This record gives sequence, structure tokens and C-alpha cells, in this order.
Amino acid sequence: MKLPWYDRRFVFLMIAVVSVVALEVLSILGINIPWPYAPIVFGAFILIVGREVLLNGLKALFRLNFGSINLLMLIAVTAAFYLGEYPEAAVVIVLYVLGEKLEDIGIDNSKSALDELVSKSPKVALVKSTGECMPVEKVPVGTLIQIKPGDSVPLDGIIQCGETAVDESTITGEPIPKEKIMGDTVFAGTLNKGGYIEVMTTKTASDTTLSKIVEMTFEAQANKSESQKFISRFARIYTPCVIVLALLLFIVPVFFMGGDVDHRLKQAITLLVISCPCALVISTPVAIYAAIGNASSKGALVKGGKYLEALASVKAVCLDKTRTITYGRPSVSDVVPVNNTEREELLACTAGTEIFSEHPLAQAIIDAAHSEGFEPHAAEKFESIAGKGAKAKCIICNNDTVLAGNLDYVREHLDVSGETEDIVKRLSAQGKTSVVVG
Repeated sequence: MKLPWYDRRFVFLMIAVVSVVALEVLSILGINIPWPYAPIVFGAFILIVGREVLLNGLKALFRLNFGSINLLMLIAVTAAFYLGEYPEAAVVIVLYVLGEKLEDIGIDNSKSALDELVSKSPKVALVKSTGECMPVEKVPVGTLIQIKPGDSVPLDGIIQCGETAVDESTITGEPIPKEKIMGDTVFAGTLNKGGYIEVMTTKTASDTTLSKIVEMTFEAQANKSESQKFISRFARIYTPCVIVLALLLFIVPVFFMGGDVDHRLKQAITLLVISCPCALVISTPVAIYAAIGNASSKGALVKGGKYLEALASVKAVCLDKTRTITYGRPSVSDVVPVNNTEREELLACTAGTEIFSEHPLAQAIIDAAHSEGFEPHAAEKFESIAGKGAKAKCIICNNDTVLAGNLDYVREHLDVSGETEDIVKRLSAQGKTSVVVG
């Protein structure tokens, strides 16, 4: 398999890191590359891996930008080379470049989930007036578009015709599809899982809810955490201070105290090398972007380091509905027969009705019947009522019509006992969704 160019570059960088560190360890053990090959070998590592850092350091020098970390890297590498510490010069630049690369990978990971979402979003919309598909960027507000079952919603709008169930997990995080009827709002990037609908667009492609989410997340880098801001301020002060101290360490002893030029120059250069704050400058952004990327891969979009850092002080989290943090795979937890109904009849008859439905709760009821060894009863004349429930005629039982849905739906057709209402209230208090059958 051929790796993308950026993956190949990362592999090459890792090889360079391992090689340079290995040579540094050998140098510490007294095993050195002989002269004149040492400066050539390590110089090649420095120029190949760190050429962009060195060029940026030169630019900062010409602009007298002494707050640039790249300038300090340039001085540190040049100084180490002057001292003959070739492995140290290579290690400093290679590890710094590795840190920058890890930061880039963190940023890419934070955007990967949205990139995938954007790539899957529909690029065209079916306009009803012409019967032809039009690029979403050219569809004006107030256009009536058609959306078939199984298609993604191309633009935000209001349903003018039809009923359906829409998977809005890309926008709200809700794993369970939401019932939509005429007058309800649908969002671009969500999935129409139910019936055919016609939608009047209310926003252009650039103003949809999905577009705003993508835009805010892509701007996450600008929302730096307080730690990142502090590190940036610190680097702007620290770098010139280190350079000034190194100059003083050389100038004062040599010109005012008669010190040895070569000895004092090596001391000043050593100060520059050991003072390079690459670990401090790199660690914070890498940690921030690694966390954002990890959250994005799990479906949580964090708008920036500032908000990520704020989560550290959170002691409790309140949600407006329990299923936001569920897996989205409902299962039957309680079966409560009333009015002398047998458990088998209740489950088998309801499963026979729900077998025609595409609602996720319907599949949970069918699975529950199968798990207890009950075969769903054959049914006919199935009808789904969006937002309420379903009904069908059971062929096996003596019942003319089976109703399955929420309490209000069943109450519209049958007298509901106080016992049933109490059961629904009790289950609701436990955070459960009740399906009432009549």
C-alpha cells in the first residue's frame, strides 16, 4: 500500500529521530563517528529535517525578531556545531521538528471527523419545480426541494409535505431518529430514514447549521487555552532574555575582566543550547491538539483549547435528556401486561405490528419477542402515524386492531386505566420510554 506524502514524511522523520538518538547514545558511550564524517552526517540530518526551522530562524534574525523560537533554535544548532557537539545539534533540531509535526497531526485529527462529515454531505438538491438536481451552493432560500427515503438532507428547511424519521446525530448527537411532520425543521447533513418529504429551504448552503459547526471547529486553533497564551507570552520574553544573558556571559568577562575568549565563548554557547525551551513550547499545543483530535474521533467536537481547558474545572454535567449519552440501541427493559393479558400475547402481538415499522423502538420490541421464544404474530393493514405510533390488524389474535405508541395516541382510541397511567409515570421517572399497547 502506498502511503500519502504526509505519512511518508512522518515515517522518515521517525527514522531520523531514532537514528539521531541512537548516534547520541553511542556518542555518550564513547563511540563516535570519526572526523571528518561526523559533521557531514549530522549536518545532513539537520539540513534535511530542520531546513524550514533554520530558514524561519534566519528570517527572524533579518527582521530582528528576537522573540522567535526559530531564531533560538538556529542559534542553538549553530552554537552546538561550533562546539563540535554534532549529535546534540542534530537531536535538538530533530526533536523540535518532531514536536511541530505532532502538533500538525493533532490539528488534522481534530478536523478529520468533520472532513468525513463534509465529504458525505449532499452536494446537490432535487428542486421540485424543475425536477432537476442543483448544486446546494446555488439553491436560494425559499426553494422547495424533494428528499427521498435514505437520502441526506441537503439544506436547512421546513417540511411542507410528508412525514418521516430523521437521524440528527450529526447535529444534536441524538442516536435515535426523531419523528418529523409537516411544519418541523430539518437540518443539512442529517439523514432521512423514513418517508418522502418536501422541504422549503430557509438557509443557504453557507449558513446552514452544519456549515456553522464546521466553521467553528475549523477555527478551534484560534481559541487558545490560557496555558497556550501564557507559553506564547513567556517565549516572547524568554528567548531575547536568554540571548542577552549569553552575550553578557561572553562580553563582560572578555572585555572587562580579561577572560579567555574561546573559553567564555563556549560558556555562552552552552547557555544557549541548554536554555532552548523547545519542550516547554511544544508540550502544551501538542497536548491540546491531541485531546481535540481524540475527542473528534469519538464524535465530540471541541471548539478550541480554551474550552477544553475549561472542562478540567467541571465537577458535574447536566443534560436535558438522558438518551443523549446512550448508545442509541434501545432494548426492552420491562414488559408489564395489564387487564389479564398474557405476556406471550402482549409481546408477540406487538412485535407482529411493529415488524413493518422502521422505528428503532420497533426493532427493540421484535428482538425482545424473539429472545423469549415468541414468534411475532402475522398482521396486515399496517399504518404508521408519525410522532405517535402505529396500528395494524392482527390475524392470529381476536383483536380487530392493535395500537402501539405513546400514551396519548392510545388514549385517543381507547379508554386507558389509571393503572396503566401510573405504570407509564413510574417508568418515565426512571428515564425510560414507554410503548403502550391496546
